[in-house]
Amino acid sequence: MGGLRKKMPRHVLDLHAGTLALAGLPPFSGFYSKDSISRSRQHKHRTVRARRRVAALTTFYMFAACFVRFLARRG
Repeated sequence: MGGLRKKMPRHVLDLHAGTLALAGLPPFSGFYSKDSISRSRQHKHRTVRARRRVAALTTFYMFAACFVRFLARRG
């Protein structure tokens, strides 16, 4: 699987935009939810730390999926 960038250019942009939103960058929607989680870290609950870990792992997985699907060479 890979090399779909030329065949599906619109999907590349959509998946990258969704991944950036999931990463929590400021112009995207995910920033606002990550910001509220970061503000609640003052409480230092285990659930807040667990949510941040899950969000970080999900973001890593999505960037890896983008790379494998669209940017990796087919082989």
